[in-house]
Amino acid sequence: MRTLICISLLVLSVTVRAGSATKLTLVEPTFENPQIVVATSMPPQFEITFRRNMPTTGWDHTVDSVTVDEESRRIVAKVTEVHPGGMSAQVITPTKCRVPLGRLAPGRYLLELWVRRGAERPHTLAQALVVIAR
Repeated sequence: MRTLICISLLVLSVTVRAGSATKLTLVEPTFENPQIVVATSMPPQFEITFRRNMPTTGWDHTVDSVTVDEESRRIVAKVTEVHPGGMSAQVITPTKCRVPLGRLAPGRYLLELWVRRGAERPHTLAQALVVIAR
């Protein structure tokens, strides 16, 4: 007596396209202690402040642009970190960053913070958070 055993093999083929990511990593927030500031104007003007640890004393932040798209509920802020120039002690120093948001229609917004270190570099997405205007 002969027995025929049929084994079915399932072959999974995973194709990694050129340029596809092979790893996903969470990015720790680098802008700490976000706080909303409301100007006593009519209509109210909003600002968000952060603390960011910088490698030495004397660093400053310049806001290059803030774009508010009320249709998509997206706010894109582009910031340049400005080196103090000259010699300074290399000590991690908290620096305050202020980003004016202006007037906002009520709603939930995604706020993206794009940062570059020095005017010659491109901005990169550093952090995103959700804010609610009421």
